[in-house]
Amino acid sequence: MEDPNSMLVWNISIALANVACAPMVRAAQIRQVRKDQSAKGWRPLAGVLSDKEGMMAGWRGYLARGITFTVSDLYNNLFGDFNRFEHPWTILLFAPLTSLILSPFHAVQIHRTCDIGVPLSSVTSRDREDEELKGKKTIQKYDGYWDTVCQIYETKGFNGFYAGFAPATVKLLLTDLHLAMFVVLTNVLGEDDMANVALSMTYVMTRELVTYPLDLIANLQMLDYENKNLSFMERVNKIHSEDGVGGFYHGIFSYDNVLSLCAETPLTTMVAMALTVIGGVTA
Repeated sequence: MEDPNSMLVWNISIALANVACAPMVRAAQIRQVRKDQSAKGWRPLAGVLSDKEGMMAGWRGYLARGITFTVSDLYNNLFGDFNRFEHPWTILLFAPLTSLILSPFHAVQIHRTCDIGVPLSSVTSRDREDEELKGKKTIQKYDGYWDTVCQIYETKGFNGFYAGFAPATVKLLLTDLHLAMFVVLTNVLGEDDMANVALSMTYVMTRELVTYPLDLIANLQMLDYENKNLSFMERVNKIHSEDGVGGFYHGIFSYDNVLSLCAETPLTTMVAMALTVIGGVTA
């Protein structure tokens, strides 16, 4: 049986590391969908944004991500005993069902996270109407989670919450097929530990290559900066015609994306070790 104290230490460590990495996660998503936002020299975009918007803006959208994670976790627990790999048709049914449930939460999350500008709380109502001030500084569009929900509905209607449904469904299908392929390979390798470690590392790297383009397409569909209401294939063709294949991986090697992917696990481990030492010394 697992030590409850050990579990508590790891849960606290994960939470603290997640909070610490939030500015990089936000910057990575902005870098993915905005060509006009990038790092300056060796300084990550998260640092650049903190100068423009204030230090606390790095956690903008954190509540939205937390709500999305909570709903996703509850949904996964609901189907905890369901084996979607038992039959091929179960994957085809499970992917669109998952997108149907989670797409609205992802839509609110990406709108709130990519809302660039100084906080509304720091700007007076008169300043918001001042055209000269608008030219000098960017003011955020949304004032919290619920305001984001209301504005999406007012401007885009109910369909605004499902703009990323198609790419999200395709992503889930490819993710499941990708996982199933590696499960088969693992069974073929059997007890070869070295081969299984190499296979696990390959799985993690190739999963990012498979899912990143679809995340990018889904986010662009939901944000729809051009207000063109493009279909899934129209968006794909637009990205390819403008930037080629590399356009589907815009921002994948940015400092913020690499740090957001790689920093949280070692940071969690270091915090857990520190808490363990502190707890041991205190005891």
